[in-house]
Amino acid sequence: MKALFMNGREYKAEKPAQNETEYASDCLIVLVTFEPPDGDKQFKRLLKSVHKISKEFDTRNLVLAPFAHLSHQLMEPDRAKIVLKGLSIELQHQYNLVISEFGVEKGLMIDLKISNDNIKFRSF
Repeated sequence: MKALFMNGREYKAEKPAQNETEYASDCLIVLVTFEPPDGDKQFKRLLKSVHKISKEFDTRNLVLAPFAHLSHQLMEPDRAKIVLKGLSIELQHQYNLVISEFGVEKGLMIDLKISNDNIKFRSF
């Protein structure tokens, strides 16, 4: 499991086929890639990092977006959707949560807050 954490001023993902837009502001954006060996250990480490980094960035607004471009070894899509759903269940009561849809064509706009530490990469 690999994740890119970003201190977002604004996140917007347009999905033209559905005529929908995902949107969040002043948020922690987490782009996450699920890999075949990922299990409970990686799941818990990701959750711990989300909690820690959201405190560092001082936000309760969270975007969780599947992002296959952080690894060349990808988990099977049906299993990855289950992991994403599990993460959303764990996080939904603690954060204002936006879950980016899995496997959908979308345009992406990310505006980051300016700081030396506004992007963090983690490999679990």
